[in-house]
Amino acid sequence: MTNSWLTTPGGTPVPATWDVTVYYAGMEPPARQNSVPSSAERVRSAKVTGSGGSGELLSVDLGAAAKAGYYVWVWEFNVSSQPARWQPYFAGDWADQYGLTDETITSRAFQPAGVSQVVEPEVAVGDVLADTFTTATQPGGPLVVDEWLTDTTGTPLPVTWDVTLYFHGTTPPVDPTIDVDAGDDESAGEPAPDVDGSAPPESVPAVPLEPATPTPVVVGQTQVTGTGGAGEVLTVELGTATKAGYYVWVWEFNVSSQPARWQPYFAGDWADQYGLTDETITSRAFQPAGVSQVVEPEVAVGDVLADTFTTATQPGGPLVVDEWLTDTTGTPLPVTWDVTLYFHGTTPPVDPVKAGESPNPAPSVSLSPEDVGSAVESDSSVEPVEMGDLVAETQVTGTGGAGEVLTVEPGTATKAGYYVWVWAFHVETQPEELRAYFAGDWADQYGLTDETTTSKAFQPAGVSQVVEPEVAVGDVLADTFTTATQPGGPLVVDEWLTDTTGTPLPVTWDVTLYFHGTTPPEPPAPSAVATSTVWTPPLVLPGAAPKGALQVGQTQVTGKGGAGEVLTVEPGHRDEGRLLRVGLGFPRGNAARGVARLLRG
Repeated sequence: MTNSWLTTPGGTPVPATWDVTVYYAGMEPPARQNSVPSSAERVRSAKVTGSGGSGELLSVDLGAAAKAGYYVWVWEFNVSSQPARWQPYFAGDWADQYGLTDETITSRAFQPAGVSQVVEPEVAVGDVLADTFTTATQPGGPLVVDEWLTDTTGTPLPVTWDVTLYFHGTTPPVDPTIDVDAGDDESAGEPAPDVDGSAPPESVPAVPLEPATPTPVVVGQTQVTGTGGAGEVLTVELGTATKAGYYVWVWEFNVSSQPARWQPYFAGDWADQYGLTDETITSRAFQPAGVSQVVEPEVAVGDVLADTFTTATQPGGPLVVDEWLTDTTGTPLPVTWDVTLYFHGTTPPVDPVKAGESPNPAPSVSLSPEDVGSAVESDSSVEPVEMGDLVAETQVTGTGGAGEVLTVEPGTATKAGYYVWVWAFHVETQPEELRAYFAGDWADQYGLTDETTTSKAFQPAGVSQVVEPEVAVGDVLADTFTTATQPGGPLVVDEWLTDTTGTPLPVTWDVTLYFHGTTPPEPPAPSAVATSTVWTPPLVLPGAAPKGALQVGQTQVTGKGGAGEVLTVEPGHRDEGRLLRVGLGFPRGNAARGVARLLRG
């Protein structure tokens, strides 16, 4: 029918004017119908005049789509719109149907979105909290990094982002993209690739914030304006971590935050989901800790008690010796340690590590500042430990950071037994302006083997030997005694307690000579009369001589030469019968053999 157009007598096609209207149908696709429904919103109209007759191609531009949805074109021919001279030649009015597929435009409004990522997922208290955001668009599906609305000059529209940082608390937030019911499936809950074809779960427009209970606390808010279009990387810093816990970032696009002239071009609001792993920063407070070791695990009564401590940090796990919080100049923060020395008694304390109370041999016990008398593991429900008597308390301040070795000497061992050291860190002991940076109190466990000093009291002892095992009546009775020490085991001849000048302490020995009678004394058990120098209970206790034994003489001998000195004594002469010499309180193991030789005379 392209050749059936009405022409003038000169053969020129009669011009025709068309009424063109575009309607906004809403967010649902329109239904095809013969007339325009009352729900359709008229957007714009125009008149287009064609003069080329049948087959002429006409076009019309009625501006930009003001919002997302479906736009429907309707072309009409109305006789009343034609020049009066031609109106008699037209049969009547005509119009397109409403909702024709070929006449419907789908408008997807410009939706800024993006992918965010914290700069450092783990920081210490006092460190800067920072986040990055890569801009993209989200036209109803996956994020797209190469599409962005531009103005008439081709410049990307600027977009302002609202950024909020929350303190969630000391327990981690729930990541909404992780399926907690997915079992052991390692791939379950993993977010889709950021921008390469699959929509990441965080990229849903206008996501409502549903923070976990308790309600997170807003740490800071700011606005960041991007002008580079899609793919621009924005960075923001909202202060420092003021305490240990979990900090969550949320980026939002709000239409109301944009310039009024651009607001009609945006689809709507958009936001990150709350609690995304990539948007959560874990702040571990600075926890000073350390490993201690006694200088001498065994000392004598009167010796100095000394201990060492190597500083470290304990950020929730094993001790670390190369991490320490510093000030803005890089100087390690000073830390004051409370050191306590206890006298546990004459029985050794139970080592909590060897007893299986802690899987980690590194000290990990928290002591409350107000109750140093009970040590309780921070990661178990161990009953409070019974501590010994307080011997000394002192404080040591370290300024060298991690790995510094501190030494303390609070006094001397005043008696035999077990001395236990406990190093503790108390927040309240630190300078007030630094207390906020520490995680909490920390202390050694009580009774650690490396923190126990054994003090063995000075025990003079020795080995005696008669000068002549057989003598005649009237001969001098003489005995010798070689001094030694006996710190709980075999006699030792090269150890002796000295004064501060190094002079051996003088020791006075009580020597008693007995006349046993005409029958030999009952010898000790074979194990006791062996040649071993192990100390055995005396044959004759002071003031309790065997029945029938007659005291012949007593004397005292003072030795000043320390261990290995040989002393000689002649307390009397042999009378009728047989004599037995016993050193008061210091019997010798081979006394029986000497007695036997004496009896043969």
